Amino acid sequence: MTEYIGYRVMQQCSDGSVGSSYCWVGYRRSRRGPWRPLEPRLDLGNHSPTGFEWGYGGSGPQQLALALVAHVTGDDTRAKWVSQRLKQRIISRLPHDGWKLSSVKLLRAIEEIENEERIGELGE
Repeated sequence: MTEYIGYRVMQQCSDGSVGSSYCWVGYRRSRRGPWRPLEPRLDLGNHSPTGFEWGYGGSGPQQLALALVAHVTGDDTRAKWVSQRLKQRIISRLPHDGWKLSSVKLLRAIEEIENEERIGELGE
């Protein structure tokens, strides 16, 4: 099971005050494995060249959703198709300060989204 983690890195100014922050997202394949940075996958969609975000429904969360789906499924086409709905269902609701997700939870959410889409197509 792969684990994914996201947290905010605060940058300190030279005067000691807190400056800007950025979001770091990584993954590890096993509990004792090293954390590695998650690629933003700008090649699939350049929603947020400034980086990942979460906790709302903007372009940074869309980039995160796209990268997570591509990584956990290994399927770029699938990532493009399902990432918008994953952003709405999970990414926009993640806590501002930080979060942890498992590949099991992500895959379950992706499958639910795909099943809902199939059911919607049958009803048309």
